[in-house]
Amino acid sequence: HRAHPLDPLEGTMARTQRASARTQRLIAGVATVLVAASAAIALGRVFEGNGPTLRLLAAGVASAVIATLLQRRNLVLATLASVVGLAVAIGWLVFPETTWFGLPTPETARVAFRAAGLVGEQARVQVAPSPPLAALMLAGLAGVWAAVFAAHSLAFRAGSPLLGLLPPIALVGFADSVL
Repeated sequence: HRAHPLDPLEGTMARTQRASARTQRLIAGVATVLVAASAAIALGRVFEGNGPTLRLLAAGVASAVIATLLQRRNLVLATLASVVGLAVAIGWLVFPETTWFGLPTPETARVAFRAAGLVGEQARVQVAPSPPLAALMLAGLAGVWAAVFAAHSLAFRAGSPLLGLLPPIALVGFADSVL
């Protein structure tokens, strides 16, 4: 039996499905933000003070928001948007003096690449909890961002919530081993 186009039940079912899809996206977003908060707080313990933790938390939440907003889009588009978001976050949260009205500049890229080259050396000589040196903050911020985006992709795109926990668990394990 086919429903008549004006069948009131058909409209109700469509509305219910749309509401269910919105609810699932909201749950995915909240879950991803909670994972981001856990990873950021865990890694933030490696640094002195609360400022670094708040910056890591901001980056993690931004990554979660981008991943959630673009979860129904092509993975390549979502990944490119995430890379752009990471670049903006690095500019705002690690090298704000190099941005132009909040946007990363070639100078932002230069100092970020220079700092990335110093991560290994600074990680070797600094004792945790460490001051929030630019190179270490860059590595921490990129780690949280990538772990959150990967966790969302594994949990909601690949449909594997258990695998989605691996990236943030790795950050927690790393922070514990450093401390």
